[in-house]
Amino acid sequence: MHLRKLQFLYFLVIILCFSSLKSQNPVPSITLSNDTTCANGIISLSGTSAPPGVTVNSWEWTSVPNTGSFSSPFSQVTNFSASNPGTYVIKLTVSPGGIFATATVSIRPNPIFTLNISHDTICLGSSGMTITATGNAPNYSWAPSTGLSATTGGSVLANPTTNTIYTVTATLGNCTTTKNATLTVLPISQVRATANKNYLCVGDTTQIRTSAPNALSYAWTPTTGLSCDSCPNPIVNTTDTIIYTVKVTGNCFTNLSDTVKIIPIVCDTPIAGFTFNKNICRYQCITFTDTSKYQPLAYKWYFQGGIPDSSTLKNPRVCYNIESSNSPNGNGKYSVKLIVKSITGLTDTITDSIKVKVSPVAIINNSNETEIIDVGGSTTLNASAFSSGGLYYNWTPNIGLSSNSQGIIQASPQITTSYTVQVTNGLGCKDYDTILVKVEKICGEVFIPTAFSPNSDGINDYAKVLNNDCIKAMSFSIFDRWGTRVFFSDDPKKFWDGSFKGTPMDAGIFIYHFDGFLNDGTTVNLKGNISLIR
Repeated sequence: MHLRKLQFLYFLVIILCFSSLKSQNPVPSITLSNDTTCANGIISLSGTSAPPGVTVNSWEWTSVPNTGSFSSPFSQVTNFSASNPGTYVIKLTVSPGGIFATATVSIRPNPIFTLNISHDTICLGSSGMTITATGNAPNYSWAPSTGLSATTGGSVLANPTTNTIYTVTATLGNCTTTKNATLTVLPISQVRATANKNYLCVGDTTQIRTSAPNALSYAWTPTTGLSCDSCPNPIVNTTDTIIYTVKVTGNCFTNLSDTVKIIPIVCDTPIAGFTFNKNICRYQCITFTDTSKYQPLAYKWYFQGGIPDSSTLKNPRVCYNIESSNSPNGNGKYSVKLIVKSITGLTDTITDSIKVKVSPVAIINNSNETEIIDVGGSTTLNASAFSSGGLYYNWTPNIGLSSNSQGIIQASPQITTSYTVQVTNGLGCKDYDTILVKVEKICGEVFIPTAFSPNSDGINDYAKVLNNDCIKAMSFSIFDRWGTRVFFSDDPKKFWDGSFKGTPMDAGIFIYHFDGFLNDGTTVNLKGNISLIR
Protein backbone atom coordinates (compact mmCIF):
# COMPACT_ATOMS: atom_id res chain seq x y z
CA MET A 1 0.00 0.00 0.00
CA HIS A 2 2.87 2.32 0.82
CA LEU A 3 4.57 1.46 -2.48
CA ARG A 4 1.47 2.26 -4.50
CA LYS A 5 1.33 5.74 -2.94
CA LEU A 6 4.92 6.45 -3.88
CA GLN A 7 4.35 5.40 -7.51
CA PHE A 8 1.29 7.64 -7.71
CA LEU A 9 3.19 10.63 -6.43
CA TYR A 10 6.03 10.07 -8.96
CA PHE A 11 3.68 9.98 -11.92
CA LEU A 12 1.89 13.08 -10.62
CA VAL A 13 5.15 15.04 -10.52
CA ILE A 14 5.98 14.03 -14.11
CA ILE A 15 2.58 15.12 -15.35
CA LEU A 16 2.89 18.47 -13.61
CA CYS A 17 6.36 19.10 -15.16
CA PHE A 18 5.17 18.38 -18.71
CA SER A 19 2.20 20.63 -18.23
CA SER A 20 4.50 23.49 -17.14
CA LEU A 21 6.82 23.16 -20.19
CA LYS A 22 3.89 23.02 -22.55
CA SER A 23 2.53 26.29 -21.34
CA GLN A 24 5.95 28.29 -21.29
CA ASN A 25 6.82 30.78 -24.23
CA PRO A 26 10.32 30.92 -25.85
CA VAL A 27 12.64 33.75 -24.82
CA PRO A 28 14.98 34.85 -27.77
CA SER A 29 18.54 36.15 -27.75
CA ILE A 30 20.78 37.52 -30.58
CA THR A 31 24.34 36.60 -31.52
CA LEU A 32 26.28 39.08 -33.77
CA SER A 33 29.28 38.35 -36.01
CA ASN A 34 30.32 41.96 -35.33
CA ASP A 35 28.58 45.06 -34.11
CA THR A 36 30.24 47.53 -36.47
CA THR A 37 30.63 47.60 -40.27
CA CYS A 38 30.77 50.06 -43.17
CA ALA A 39 27.84 51.13 -45.27
CA ASN A 40 26.59 48.20 -47.34
CA GLY A 41 28.77 45.88 -45.25
CA ILE A 42 27.43 42.59 -43.82
CA ILE A 43 26.70 41.70 -40.20
CA SER A 44 25.72 38.06 -39.61
CA LEU A 45 22.87 37.53 -37.08
CA SER A 46 21.87 34.32 -35.34
CA GLY A 47 18.88 33.87 -33.04
CA THR A 48 18.58 31.46 -30.10
CA SER A 49 15.80 30.81 -27.53
CA ALA A 50 15.50 29.64 -23.94
CA PRO A 51 14.72 27.57 -22.12
CA PRO A 52 15.93 24.55 -24.06
CA GLY A 53 13.28 22.44 -25.60
CA VAL A 54 10.75 25.24 -26.00
CA THR A 55 9.40 25.22 -29.52
CA VAL A 56 9.78 28.39 -31.65
CA ASN A 57 7.12 28.69 -34.31
CA SER A 58 8.52 31.78 -36.12
CA TRP A 59 11.45 34.23 -36.21
CA GLU A 60 11.14 37.83 -37.39
CA TRP A 61 13.96 40.36 -37.80
CA THR A 62 13.37 44.11 -37.93
CA SER A 63 15.49 47.22 -37.44
CA VAL A 64 15.07 50.76 -36.21
CA PRO A 65 15.41 52.78 -38.33
CA ASN A 66 13.94 50.48 -40.90
CA THR A 67 16.26 51.55 -43.75
CA GLY A 68 18.42 48.45 -43.27
CA SER A 69 17.78 45.14 -44.96
CA PHE A 70 17.92 41.46 -43.97
CA SER A 71 18.86 38.69 -46.34
CA SER A 72 16.29 36.33 -44.67
CA PRO A 73 14.02 38.36 -42.39
CA PHE A 74 12.02 35.27 -41.22
CA SER A 75 14.87 32.84 -40.63
CA GLN A 76 16.74 32.04 -37.49
CA VAL A 77 20.00 33.07 -39.22
CA THR A 78 20.26 36.15 -41.48
CA ASN A 79 22.58 38.92 -42.68
CA PHE A 80 22.01 42.61 -42.06
CA SER A 81 23.25 45.53 -44.19
CA ALA A 82 22.48 49.21 -44.50
CA SER A 83 23.58 51.90 -46.97
CA ASN A 84 22.92 54.81 -44.62
CA PRO A 85 25.44 55.23 -41.83
CA GLY A 86 24.21 55.44 -38.20
CA THR A 87 23.17 53.35 -35.20
CA TYR A 88 20.61 50.60 -35.79
CA VAL A 89 18.62 48.62 -33.20
CA ILE A 90 18.17 45.06 -34.36
CA LYS A 91 15.00 43.37 -33.03
CA LEU A 92 14.30 39.61 -33.07
CA THR A 93 10.70 38.63 -32.28
CA VAL A 94 9.68 35.00 -31.83
CA SER A 95 6.35 33.22 -31.49
CA PRO A 96 4.51 31.95 -29.67
CA GLY A 97 4.41 34.66 -27.10
CA GLY A 98 5.80 37.55 -29.18
CA ILE A 99 8.78 37.95 -26.89
CA PHE A 100 11.66 39.87 -28.55
CA ALA A 101 15.35 40.57 -28.07
CA THR A 102 17.40 43.57 -29.31
CA ALA A 103 20.99 44.32 -30.24
CA THR A 104 22.66 47.55 -31.36
CA VAL A 105 24.97 47.81 -34.41
CA SER A 106 26.86 50.76 -35.88
CA ILE A 107 27.08 51.46 -39.65
CA ARG A 108 30.03 53.67 -40.51
CA PRO A 109 29.98 55.95 -43.58
CA ASN A 110 31.90 55.00 -46.76
CA PRO A 111 34.04 57.72 -48.34
CA ILE A 112 32.35 59.77 -51.08
CA PHE A 113 34.37 61.06 -54.03
CA THR A 114 34.23 61.82 -57.73
CA LEU A 115 36.75 61.11 -60.49
CA ASN A 116 37.58 64.04 -62.76
CA ILE A 117 39.09 63.37 -66.19
CA SER A 118 38.87 65.72 -69.17
CA HIS A 119 38.37 62.90 -71.66
CA ASP A 120 38.93 59.16 -71.72
CA THR A 121 41.14 58.98 -74.85
CA ILE A 122 44.84 59.78 -75.18
CA CYS A 123 47.27 59.54 -78.09
CA LEU A 124 50.16 57.11 -77.99
CA GLY A 125 53.32 59.05 -77.20
CA SER A 126 51.47 62.06 -75.77
CA SER A 127 52.18 63.71 -72.41
CA GLY A 128 49.37 61.73 -70.75
CA MET A 129 46.15 62.55 -68.93
CA THR A 130 45.60 63.87 -65.36
CA ILE A 131 42.99 62.01 -63.28
CA THR A 132 41.83 63.64 -60.04
CA ALA A 133 39.86 62.10 -57.16
CA THR A 134 37.89 64.70 -55.15
CA GLY A 135 35.93 63.83 -51.98
CA ASN A 136 35.95 63.43 -48.22
CA ALA A 137 38.55 60.65 -48.03
CA PRO A 138 42.05 61.48 -46.75
CA ASN A 139 43.70 58.63 -48.62
CA TYR A 140 43.55 57.37 -52.20
CA SER A 141 45.35 54.46 -53.83
CA TRP A 142 45.59 53.63 -57.56
CA ALA A 143 46.08 50.37 -59.44
CA PRO A 144 47.58 49.08 -61.63
CA SER A 145 50.78 51.14 -61.45
CA THR A 146 51.47 50.82 -65.20
CA GLY A 147 51.78 54.25 -66.78
CA LEU A 148 51.03 56.15 -63.55
CA SER A 149 53.14 58.97 -62.12
CA ALA A 150 52.19 57.78 -58.58
CA THR A 151 50.04 55.10 -56.91
CA THR A 152 48.82 57.27 -54.00
CA GLY A 153 47.37 60.74 -53.69
CA GLY A 154 44.35 62.55 -54.98
CA SER A 155 45.79 63.32 -58.45
CA VAL A 156 47.92 61.23 -60.82
CA LEU A 157 49.24 61.56 -64.38
CA ALA A 158 48.30 58.51 -66.44
CA ASN A 159 50.17 57.74 -69.65
CA PRO A 160 49.71 54.05 -70.53
CA THR A 161 50.72 52.53 -73.86
CA THR A 162 47.66 50.25 -74.10
CA ASN A 163 44.00 50.54 -73.11
CA THR A 164 43.92 50.45 -69.30
CA ILE A 165 41.25 50.43 -66.56
CA TYR A 166 42.55 52.22 -63.46
CA THR A 167 40.91 51.49 -60.09
CA VAL A 168 41.10 54.15 -57.38
CA THR A 169 40.30 53.19 -53.79
CA ALA A 170 39.34 55.91 -51.28
CA THR A 171 39.82 55.07 -47.57
CA LEU A 172 37.99 56.75 -44.68
CA GLY A 173 38.78 55.04 -41.40
CA ASN A 174 38.24 51.32 -42.08
CA CYS A 175 35.77 51.98 -44.89
CA THR A 176 36.61 52.13 -48.60
CA THR A 177 34.97 53.09 -51.87
CA THR A 178 36.33 52.13 -55.30
CA LYS A 179 35.75 53.61 -58.74
CA ASN A 180 37.19 52.88 -62.18
CA ALA A 181 38.62 55.17 -64.86
CA THR A 182 39.07 53.71 -68.34
CA LEU A 183 41.70 55.22 -70.66
CA THR A 184 41.68 54.31 -74.34
CA VAL A 185 45.06 54.69 -76.08
CA LEU A 186 44.90 55.54 -79.78
CA PRO A 187 47.88 55.21 -82.12
CA ILE A 188 49.00 58.23 -84.12
CA SER A 189 47.51 57.78 -87.58
CA GLN A 190 47.23 59.60 -90.90
CA VAL A 191 44.14 60.48 -92.88
CA ARG A 192 44.38 58.96 -96.36
CA ALA A 193 41.91 59.27 -99.22
CA THR A 194 42.02 56.68 -102.01
CA ALA A 195 39.82 55.47 -104.83
CA ASN A 196 39.00 52.03 -106.17
CA LYS A 197 39.68 53.59 -109.59
CA ASN A 198 41.06 57.06 -110.16
CA TYR A 199 40.28 56.76 -113.85
CA LEU A 200 36.77 55.63 -114.80
CA CYS A 201 34.85 55.43 -117.98
CA VAL A 202 32.25 58.14 -118.45
CA GLY A 203 28.98 56.78 -117.03
CA ASP A 204 30.65 54.34 -114.62
CA THR A 205 31.02 54.78 -110.87
CA THR A 206 33.83 54.27 -108.42
CA GLN A 207 34.16 54.37 -104.65
CA ILE A 208 36.41 56.74 -102.78
CA ARG A 209 37.58 55.63 -99.36
CA THR A 210 38.83 57.23 -96.17
CA SER A 211 41.47 55.50 -94.08
CA ALA A 212 41.19 57.31 -90.74
CA PRO A 213 41.14 55.06 -87.65
CA ASN A 214 39.02 56.43 -84.82
CA ALA A 215 37.61 59.30 -86.88
CA LEU A 216 34.46 60.79 -85.37
CA SER A 217 33.02 62.49 -88.45
CA TYR A 218 33.67 62.86 -92.19
CA ALA A 219 33.00 65.75 -94.57
CA TRP A 220 33.63 65.54 -98.34
CA THR A 221 33.87 68.56 -100.65
CA PRO A 222 32.75 69.27 -103.25
CA THR A 223 29.60 67.19 -102.99
CA THR A 224 29.15 66.95 -106.77
CA GLY A 225 28.55 63.37 -107.88
CA LEU A 226 28.78 61.86 -104.37
CA SER A 227 26.28 59.39 -102.93
CA CYS A 228 26.87 60.99 -99.51
CA ASP A 229 29.12 63.70 -98.18
CA SER A 230 29.38 62.67 -94.51
CA CYS A 231 30.13 58.96 -94.82
CA PRO A 232 33.67 57.53 -94.99
CA ASN A 233 33.34 55.75 -98.37
CA PRO A 234 30.95 57.47 -100.80
CA ILE A 235 30.20 56.33 -104.36
CA VAL A 236 31.26 58.74 -107.14
CA ASN A 237 29.45 59.28 -110.44
CA THR A 238 30.81 62.28 -112.33
CA THR A 239 31.55 63.37 -115.88
CA ASP A 240 34.05 66.02 -114.79
CA THR A 241 37.56 65.68 -113.38
CA ILE A 242 37.23 66.53 -109.69
CA ILE A 243 39.64 66.62 -106.76
CA TYR A 244 37.66 65.55 -103.69
CA THR A 245 38.79 66.58 -100.20
CA VAL A 246 37.80 64.68 -97.07
CA LYS A 247 38.09 66.33 -93.65
CA VAL A 248 37.69 64.34 -90.45
CA THR A 249 37.35 65.10 -86.77
CA GLY A 250 38.94 62.98 -84.08
CA ASN A 251 42.02 62.50 -81.99
CA CYS A 252 45.55 61.37 -82.72
CA PHE A 253 45.85 62.35 -86.40
CA THR A 254 48.95 63.81 -88.05
CA ASN A 255 46.65 65.45 -90.59
CA LEU A 256 42.92 66.01 -90.67
CA SER A 257 42.35 66.02 -94.45
CA ASP A 258 43.46 64.43 -97.71
CA THR A 259 42.51 64.57 -101.37
CA VAL A 260 41.80 62.11 -104.15
CA LYS A 261 41.45 62.89 -107.84
CA ILE A 262 38.80 61.26 -110.03
CA ILE A 263 39.27 61.51 -113.80
CA PRO A 264 36.42 60.40 -116.09
CA ILE A 265 37.66 59.35 -119.54
CA VAL A 266 36.17 58.26 -122.83
CA CYS A 267 36.72 54.51 -123.01
CA ASP A 268 36.50 54.14 -126.81
CA THR A 269 39.47 52.59 -128.62
CA PRO A 270 42.25 55.20 -128.55
CA ILE A 271 43.76 56.59 -131.75
CA ALA A 272 47.53 57.05 -131.48
CA GLY A 273 49.18 60.20 -132.82
CA PHE A 274 52.12 62.56 -132.16
CA THR A 275 53.98 65.51 -133.67
CA PHE A 276 57.70 66.37 -133.71
CA ASN A 277 60.43 68.15 -135.67
CA LYS A 278 61.26 65.63 -138.42
CA ASN A 279 64.45 67.33 -139.58
CA ILE A 280 67.02 67.79 -136.81
CA CYS A 281 70.79 67.90 -136.43
CA ARG A 282 73.06 65.39 -134.74
CA TYR A 283 73.47 66.01 -130.98
CA GLN A 284 70.11 67.78 -130.93
CA CYS A 285 67.33 66.90 -128.47
CA ILE A 286 63.63 67.23 -129.32
CA THR A 287 60.30 66.68 -127.59
CA PHE A 288 57.68 64.33 -129.05
CA THR A 289 54.18 65.71 -128.40
CA ASP A 290 51.31 63.26 -127.98
CA THR A 291 48.16 64.05 -130.01
CA SER A 292 46.32 60.76 -129.40
CA LYS A 293 42.53 60.78 -129.17
CA TYR A 294 40.13 59.33 -126.60
CA GLN A 295 42.34 59.81 -123.57
CA PRO A 296 44.84 56.95 -123.54
CA LEU A 297 45.86 55.82 -120.07
CA ALA A 298 49.31 54.42 -120.90
CA TYR A 299 52.04 55.21 -123.46
CA LYS A 300 54.94 53.15 -124.81
CA TRP A 301 57.46 54.82 -127.15
CA TYR A 302 60.32 53.24 -129.12
CA PHE A 303 63.07 55.48 -130.61
CA GLN A 304 65.47 53.88 -133.07
CA GLY A 305 68.88 55.51 -132.57
CA GLY A 306 67.56 57.77 -129.81
CA ILE A 307 68.65 58.36 -126.25
CA PRO A 308 66.69 57.03 -124.47
CA ASP A 309 65.55 54.33 -126.88
CA SER A 310 62.14 53.96 -125.14
CA SER A 311 59.84 55.86 -122.80
CA THR A 312 56.47 55.64 -121.03
CA LEU A 313 56.02 59.41 -120.72
CA LYS A 314 53.25 61.20 -122.54
CA ASN A 315 55.61 63.78 -124.10
CA PRO A 316 59.17 62.40 -123.91
CA ARG A 317 62.36 64.28 -124.78
CA VAL A 318 64.91 62.37 -126.91
CA CYS A 319 68.45 63.12 -128.10
CA TYR A 320 70.09 61.87 -131.31
CA ASN A 321 73.89 61.65 -131.21
CA ILE A 322 74.28 59.92 -134.59
CA GLU A 323 73.27 61.13 -138.01
CA SER A 324 71.07 59.47 -140.63
CA SER A 325 74.05 58.66 -142.86
CA ASN A 326 74.77 55.91 -140.33
CA SER A 327 71.14 54.73 -140.09
CA PRO A 328 70.92 50.93 -140.17
CA ASN A 329 67.54 50.87 -141.92
CA GLY A 330 69.05 52.12 -145.17
CA ASN A 331 66.58 54.93 -145.88
CA GLY A 332 68.45 57.65 -144.05
CA LYS A 333 65.87 57.84 -141.29
CA TYR A 334 65.20 56.49 -137.80
CA SER A 335 61.83 54.99 -136.88
CA VAL A 336 59.62 56.32 -134.05
CA LYS A 337 56.86 54.06 -132.72
CA LEU A 338 54.06 54.86 -130.25
CA ILE A 339 51.65 52.36 -128.67
CA VAL A 340 48.77 53.77 -126.61
CA LYS A 341 46.46 51.85 -124.28
CA SER A 342 43.08 52.81 -122.82
CA ILE A 343 41.85 52.14 -119.31
CA THR A 344 39.95 49.13 -120.66
CA GLY A 345 43.09 47.66 -122.27
CA LEU A 346 42.35 48.68 -125.88
CA THR A 347 45.46 49.67 -127.87
CA ASP A 348 46.50 51.49 -131.04
CA THR A 349 49.90 51.87 -132.71
CA ILE A 350 51.46 54.50 -134.98
CA THR A 351 54.93 54.55 -136.57
CA ASP A 352 56.80 57.48 -138.13
CA SER A 353 60.43 58.35 -138.87
CA ILE A 354 62.92 61.12 -138.23
CA LYS A 355 65.90 62.30 -140.28
CA VAL A 356 69.01 63.43 -138.42
CA LYS A 357 71.21 65.78 -140.46
CA VAL A 358 74.99 65.61 -140.47
CA SER A 359 76.58 67.96 -137.94
CA PRO A 360 80.04 69.46 -138.01
CA VAL A 361 82.67 68.61 -135.40
CA ALA A 362 84.18 71.64 -133.66
CA ILE A 363 87.78 71.32 -132.39
CA ILE A 364 90.11 74.16 -131.32
CA ASN A 365 93.90 73.71 -131.42
CA ASN A 366 93.68 69.95 -131.82
CA SER A 367 91.58 69.55 -128.64
CA ASN A 368 93.98 71.45 -126.35
CA GLU A 369 91.99 72.61 -123.35
CA THR A 370 94.32 75.45 -122.26
CA GLU A 371 96.72 77.93 -123.84
CA ILE A 372 99.05 79.94 -121.57
CA ILE A 373 100.31 83.44 -122.42
CA ASP A 374 102.07 86.23 -120.52
CA VAL A 375 100.45 89.57 -119.87
CA GLY A 376 100.42 91.49 -123.15
CA GLY A 377 101.04 88.33 -125.19
CA SER A 378 98.79 86.53 -127.68
CA THR A 379 98.08 83.04 -128.99
CA THR A 380 96.58 81.52 -132.13
CA LEU A 381 93.21 79.82 -131.87
CA ASN A 382 92.73 77.48 -134.83
CA ALA A 383 89.33 75.88 -135.44
CA SER A 384 89.58 75.58 -139.25
CA ALA A 385 92.38 73.05 -139.36
CA PHE A 386 90.94 70.65 -136.82
CA SER A 387 87.14 71.00 -137.14
CA SER A 388 85.27 69.05 -139.85
CA GLY A 389 82.23 69.98 -141.92
CA GLY A 390 82.21 73.62 -140.84
CA LEU A 391 81.58 76.60 -143.11
CA TYR A 392 80.90 79.37 -140.61
CA TYR A 393 82.58 80.29 -137.30
CA ASN A 394 81.44 82.44 -134.42
CA TRP A 395 83.73 83.10 -131.41
CA THR A 396 82.52 84.34 -128.01
CA PRO A 397 83.23 86.43 -126.07
CA ASN A 398 84.53 88.98 -128.56
CA ILE A 399 87.26 90.24 -126.18
CA GLY A 400 90.87 90.49 -127.31
CA LEU A 401 90.16 88.68 -130.61
CA SER A 402 91.48 89.61 -134.02
CA SER A 403 88.16 88.39 -135.48
CA ASN A 404 85.09 86.58 -134.25
CA SER A 405 84.02 85.02 -137.55
CA GLN A 406 87.17 83.36 -138.90
CA GLY A 407 88.39 79.83 -138.39
CA ILE A 408 91.86 80.99 -137.33
CA ILE A 409 92.18 84.01 -135.03
CA GLN A 410 94.58 85.69 -132.63
CA ALA A 411 93.57 85.98 -128.97
CA SER A 412 95.20 88.66 -126.80
CA PRO A 413 93.17 88.83 -123.56
CA GLN A 414 94.41 90.85 -120.62
CA ILE A 415 92.95 88.38 -118.12
CA THR A 416 92.32 84.64 -118.24
CA THR A 417 89.38 84.06 -120.61
CA SER A 418 87.38 81.03 -121.81
CA TYR A 419 86.59 81.22 -125.55
CA THR A 420 83.88 79.18 -127.32
CA VAL A 421 83.62 78.66 -131.06
CA GLN A 422 80.36 77.75 -132.82
CA VAL A 423 80.93 75.88 -136.06
CA THR A 424 78.02 75.75 -138.55
CA ASN A 425 77.78 73.63 -141.71
CA GLY A 426 75.74 74.17 -144.87
CA LEU A 427 72.74 72.27 -143.40
CA GLY A 428 72.50 74.72 -140.53
CA CYS A 429 73.78 72.21 -137.94
CA LYS A 430 76.12 73.43 -135.26
CA ASP A 431 78.80 72.16 -132.90
CA TYR A 432 80.81 73.85 -130.15
CA ASP A 433 84.22 73.66 -128.58
CA THR A 434 85.85 75.69 -125.78
CA ILE A 435 89.42 76.62 -124.92
CA LEU A 436 90.84 78.47 -121.92
CA VAL A 437 93.47 81.17 -122.57
CA LYS A 438 95.29 81.58 -119.28
CA VAL A 439 97.11 84.89 -118.74
CA GLU A 440 100.05 84.71 -116.34
CA LYS A 441 101.92 87.64 -114.85
CA ILE A 442 105.67 88.05 -115.29
CA CYS A 443 106.93 88.08 -111.75
CA GLY A 444 110.55 89.15 -112.18
CA GLU A 445 112.65 89.89 -109.09
CA VAL A 446 111.46 90.78 -105.59
CA PHE A 447 112.86 94.23 -104.68
CA ILE A 448 113.25 95.79 -101.22
CA PRO A 449 114.52 99.43 -101.12
CA THR A 450 117.75 100.02 -99.15
CA ALA A 451 116.55 103.32 -97.62
CA PHE A 452 113.33 105.24 -96.86
CA SER A 453 112.40 108.54 -95.24
CA PRO A 454 109.05 108.53 -93.34
CA ASN A 455 108.52 112.31 -93.51
CA SER A 456 105.06 112.19 -95.13
CA ASP A 457 106.20 113.92 -98.30
CA GLY A 458 104.71 111.15 -100.39
CA ILE A 459 108.11 110.02 -101.66
CA ASN A 460 109.64 106.78 -100.33
CA ASP A 461 107.80 107.10 -97.00
CA TYR A 462 107.69 103.35 -96.22
CA ALA A 463 109.84 100.24 -96.17
CA LYS A 464 107.98 97.62 -98.23
CA VAL A 465 108.32 94.67 -100.62
CA LEU A 466 107.96 95.43 -104.35
CA ASN A 467 106.75 92.25 -106.10
CA ASN A 468 104.43 92.89 -109.10
CA ASP A 469 101.65 91.08 -107.19
CA CYS A 470 103.39 87.72 -107.66
CA ILE A 471 103.98 86.74 -104.03
CA LYS A 472 101.86 83.78 -102.96
CA ALA A 473 103.29 83.54 -99.40
CA MET A 474 105.96 85.48 -97.49
CA SER A 475 107.62 86.34 -94.17
CA PHE A 476 109.18 89.85 -93.92
CA SER A 477 110.98 90.92 -90.68
CA ILE A 478 113.00 94.07 -89.78
CA PHE A 479 115.43 94.15 -86.79
CA ASP A 480 117.31 96.98 -85.08
CA ARG A 481 121.08 96.75 -84.44
CA TRP A 482 120.47 95.01 -81.09
CA GLY A 483 118.42 92.22 -82.73
CA THR A 484 114.96 93.41 -81.64
CA ARG A 485 112.33 92.77 -84.29
CA VAL A 486 110.60 96.08 -84.87
CA PHE A 487 108.38 95.00 -87.77
CA PHE A 488 106.83 91.79 -89.19
CA SER A 489 104.37 91.09 -92.00
CA ASP A 490 103.12 88.10 -94.01
CA ASP A 491 101.04 90.37 -96.27
CA PRO A 492 102.75 91.98 -99.32
CA LYS A 493 100.42 94.97 -99.01
CA LYS A 494 101.61 95.90 -95.52
CA PHE A 495 104.65 98.16 -94.89
CA TRP A 496 106.83 99.65 -92.12
CA ASP A 497 106.43 103.34 -91.29
CA GLY A 498 109.61 103.56 -89.15
CA SER A 499 107.87 103.29 -85.75
CA PHE A 500 107.95 100.67 -83.02
CA LYS A 501 104.98 100.16 -80.70
CA GLY A 502 103.57 103.47 -81.93
CA THR A 503 106.78 105.53 -81.31
CA PRO A 504 108.90 106.83 -84.25
CA MET A 505 112.39 105.36 -84.20
CA ASP A 506 115.59 107.32 -84.64
CA ALA A 507 117.49 107.35 -87.91
CA GLY A 508 119.77 104.38 -88.32
CA ILE A 509 120.53 101.19 -90.18
CA PHE A 510 118.20 98.22 -89.78
CA ILE A 511 118.46 94.60 -90.97
CA TYR A 512 115.70 92.80 -92.91
CA HIS A 513 115.00 89.09 -93.61
CA PHE A 514 112.62 88.07 -96.41
CA ASP A 515 111.43 84.53 -97.27
CA GLY A 516 108.82 84.19 -100.01
CA PHE A 517 107.13 81.84 -102.47
CA LEU A 518 106.00 83.28 -105.87
CA ASN A 519 103.09 82.37 -108.10
CA ASP A 520 105.40 80.82 -110.69
CA GLY A 521 106.84 78.46 -108.08
CA THR A 522 110.04 80.43 -107.39
CA THR A 523 111.38 80.52 -103.81
CA VAL A 524 113.02 83.79 -102.71
CA ASN A 525 115.29 84.32 -99.65
CA LEU A 526 116.75 87.79 -99.07
CA LYS A 527 118.77 89.55 -96.34
CA GLY A 528 120.08 93.12 -96.28
CA ASN A 529 120.15 96.56 -94.69
CA ILE A 530 117.56 99.34 -94.74
CA SER A 531 118.52 102.88 -93.77
CA LEU A 532 115.91 104.94 -91.94
CA ILE A 533 116.51 108.60 -92.80
CA ARG A 534 115.00 111.45 -90.78
